[in-house]
Amino acid sequence: FYLFLQKPKSTMAAETKRRAKIIDVNDHTITLQITGDCSDSCQGCRLQIVCHNTSGADSLLTVARDCYAGVLGKGDTVEISAAGSSQLTAAALLFGVPALLLIGALAGLPAAGFGDGASVAVAVAAVAAWYCVVAALKKRFDRQMKWIITKA
Repeated sequence: FYLFLQKPKSTMAAETKRRAKIIDVNDHTITLQITGDCSDSCQGCRLQIVCHNTSGADSLLTVARDCYAGVLGKGDTVEISAAGSSQLTAAALLFGVPALLLIGALAGLPAAGFGDGASVAVAVAAVAAWYCVVAALKKRFDRQMKWIITKA
């Protein structure tokens, strides 16, 4: 886990760099449509599970206007990448919390008198419930992500 956190900063943003087309710009937000297939650019990315790697309506992403200080217009092509802090937050939400749920249930429930089978069932159910929460709150997590936008 320590090595996972010590990844050089220069490769963190490069892993998540994606091309996008600006659909709308207003005073507070920029709406982007992720373009192209992300299969090559997303290999090894920690955000791959929650990122916009699909087509259609799911490929739209609305980010805060403060991600880019320059002049942007509708139809411009940009490159977008996740900030390193967002990658670590996503990794914690997607891997850290489920690991804690598993460890807590598998260690705590048998100590409380539950059987091994029941402990495993509760641990799996807790992790599944966590991923349902993440899926339900995906739009909220998207808004809290820190993105870096550069003109292509």
